[in-house]
Amino acid sequence: MSDAEARYELRNVLGRGARGVVYEAIDRYSGWRIALKLAHGERAAPTRREATLARFLAEVEMARPLPDHCIARPLEAGLLRGIPYLAMRCVDGVRLDKLVDQAPIETPRAAALTASLCDALGALHAAGLVHRDVKPGNVLAKIDGTVVLLDLGLATAAGLPAPPQLLNTPAYIAPEALDGALLNGSADIFAAGLIFYALLTGRRPFGDEPQTITDALRRRLAPRAPSSVTPAAAKYDAIVARALSFDPAGRPTAEELAVALK
Repeated sequence: MSDAEARYELRNVLGRGARGVVYEAIDRYSGWRIALKLAHGERAAPTRREATLARFLAEVEMARPLPDHCIARPLEAGLLRGIPYLAMRCVDGVRLDKLVDQAPIETPRAAALTASLCDALGALHAAGLVHRDVKPGNVLAKIDGTVVLLDLGLATAAGLPAPPQLLNTPAYIAPEALDGALLNGSADIFAAGLIFYALLTGRRPFGDEPQTITDALRRRLAPRAPSSVTPAAAKYDAIVARALSFDPAGRPTAEELAVALK
């Protein structure tokens, strides 16, 4: 039995994605509940397994300076039964995609959740990182009303060009990412603005189909104000418009957006 097999007791599945399965596990050494991500199909592909393990180890190192109260910071990585794993503290809460499905939600709650997301993004950006995959499914709302930012798998240092192929979710992509531009924290702010809009209105500002979204972003078609759908959101129209500026320099920082929402 490997050290990881002795250490982690796998329990129920928390989620499945394109790159792996996340289990709830118990760390027998510490007693902590752990979210353990196991990569897909790595046992039969040694080269892929080594690359995935290297990526997980780099993610752990990159995340060391980040606060763990608002970011699901990876704790360690290794091999479990020959499969690369990434271990994080397990946090109880509701993912924002569940709340978007129920939207529109109360405007003060939508603002508070987005402000808390901006606090987490501010910590990430202060460390010189860009998340690159901010979306409702990667944000967990805790019972105290604050959020935890999940999944740093696509996070990179700020100032690197967007990849030539779309790796993140098209519905929450910044327009500059379509052009291969250098990305900084403002790309995450655009995504936060999209999430806020969805919570306020129950709709995505640029539609639901990937092609419709990318066409709207490339043509710089400004979305309707949130208040046109949810009149109670009128006081947030200007804030949303700034966050969804097609010019990255026109968007607020995470700290500025958090202050405006609070």
